[in-house]
Amino acid sequence: MEITTEKKIDAVLFDFGGVFTASPFSTIEAAGAELGVPVDQFAQVMFGPYSEDTDHPWHRLERGEITLDDAAEKIRVFGKDLGIDFDPLK
Repeated sequence: MEITTEKKIDAVLFDFGGVFTASPFSTIEAAGAELGVPVDQFAQVMFGPYSEDTDHPWHRLERGEITLDDAAEKIRVFGKDLGIDFDPLK
């Protein structure tokens, strides 16, 4: 009788923002200041509600449902609708 202790790995999760890379919040703070937009409002435009998983483009991007380019365009339109004209990828 052979006994195996091998375990199958079903998934691996990586948390990049603030772990493998610099925190995106410092970038959001600088960009909001440059645009003259309150940091909380700009963070909401970029990331949606932080404490909920919604259909905001950032959340959809993180779930792998849309591409980075699609998310950037949707975030840009969302911001523009609120009077904030910017390119999320610059």
